[in-house]
Amino acid sequence: MASSNAVTLFVSVIFGLTVSGESLSHGHGRLAPAIIGLASALIGIVLLAGAKPPLTAEPIPGTSHA
Repeated sequence: MASSNAVTLFVSVIFGLTVSGESLSHGHGRLAPAIIGLASALIGIVLLAGAKPPLTAEPIPGTSHA
């Protein structure tokens, strides 16, 4: 799942650049925040992919199995 999310992020940028004819803005300090945001999203996905699952399943609040 994590690799799918990472690929989706990069493919959407590439798709926009090639198919839609969009461009990454180079002026007014917009390129750096875009790259930082994309990199931080990728880092978050990698960290989530490496996280260990919880040891015990806790019941969801507000639900009952009566």
